[in-house]
Amino acid sequence: MIMPASAVQTYSEEAITSFDMEAPDGYLITTINLDNIEPNFNSTVDLDAFGKGYYLTINNTKNIGWWTYDITLTYPDGSTNSTQLETFQPFATDSDIKIQYFYPELDSIIDVDVYVGILPLTAQFTNPVSASSDIGEALPEEYTYTRIAYSQVTGSSNKPFDLKLYYSTEEEFKAQQDESVLESISGATELFSGWLWDNVIGFIGKIPGVGPYLEATLTISVSIIDNTFFYINLFFVEYAATTILTIEFFILSSAVIKTKKRSNVFAIIDKVVSGHVAVIEFVYKFAAGAINIFLGIVRMVASIVQAIKPI
Repeated sequence: MIMPASAVQTYSEEAITSFDMEAPDGYLITTINLDNIEPNFNSTVDLDAFGKGYYLTINNTKNIGWWTYDITLTYPDGSTNSTQLETFQPFATDSDIKIQYFYPELDSIIDVDVYVGILPLTAQFTNPVSASSDIGEALPEEYTYTRIAYSQVTGSSNKPFDLKLYYSTEEEFKAQQDESVLESISGATELFSGWLWDNVIGFIGKIPGVGPYLEATLTISVSIIDNTFFYINLFFVEYAATTILTIEFFILSSAVIKTKKRSNVFAIIDKVVSGHVAVIEFVYKFAAGAINIFLGIVRMVASIVQAIKPI
């Protein structure tokens, strides 16, 4: 079933053991998730990057709470790269394999998530980032990889899994390569829509004593997030030129007024630089605060979604 997650399109199937999917016209396959796989599985994913084939194998064993993953990637030139991951998760019941993960999702807190990047092979229990992004350029190479777009993906496993593919336009894929926060949030709005959000609010409201206060706080927090990103998008994306010119006008005016009795041009330059630093710090703290609230809500929703699914 194909369905939109905001602008990005997704395809999902449940409890399957194999798949063979091509990207629709005008789209690229950018993320592949094999979720809810029971332990001791052997899986393969064949990724066709418009004629260049990448063959991924992921084999898992579970032994008294220890989860071990042997991961091997064969590149188009026939060379291979392998790595092994191990973690102690005695209460975990299954695994999620997330290839080139980007958009936040609802997820169980009692499974093991394995994040895989292809070029080069990167496998971790925390999500690596795109090497071409500003964050990626500042991180060690072992935490980064190059995102690739695929025209066709096939896969199989000896244990059933839930498949989820993300189809992206070239513009959306470029935003993923840049690790765009706004793009990530645009695909995560499904967390706060429909029956799920209503049941999350209802679930919290039923907590004895503090429930109504938590419900009100959560509603206010979502309103803050909504307005914050609306105005960030309005002022710094849609009307960026107007906003920048306005800020520059006030910074320069302030610098001239405060130094009008001084003849030293360096005093004006100092005020201009200080003004720019103050504006950048304000915008950063403002956006970072909203993002932290958003991520906190995402984690909370993911933690309780298993409790509300039967509703």
